Amino acid sequence: MLQGLSSVNSVQRDHSEKRDFRRMMINTDITLRFEGDGTPINAKCINLSSTGMLIAVSQSIEEGAVCQAEMDSGSTIVTNLNAHVRVIRCETGEKDAYLLGTEILNIA
Repeated sequence: MLQGLSSVNSVQRDHSEKRDFRRMMINTDITLRFEGDGTPINAKCINLSSTGMLIAVSQSIEEGAVCQAEMDSGSTIVTNLNAHVRVIRCETGEKDAYLLGTEILNIA
């Protein structure tokens, strides 16, 4: 009985661990520059984890799009965040905003 229960808990844990990375709620300005365009888009980074970001933007962005994400740390001690990210989902948010779920590809 415990063996089977352990197996079920392991499967549930494996699934839940995909979202177990700690997220920092930061709600700060971020600039996005998409490959091929380079035009800066001002956005808001809602939260940040070790593997991705949730970003609010004013326009729909195609899934799979890759961009440079630049965030000012607001500190002379901590360096600014400069990362390449890929949009993995784009959902309609509140007040004419779109929410981008992004995956961090690398940090420069």
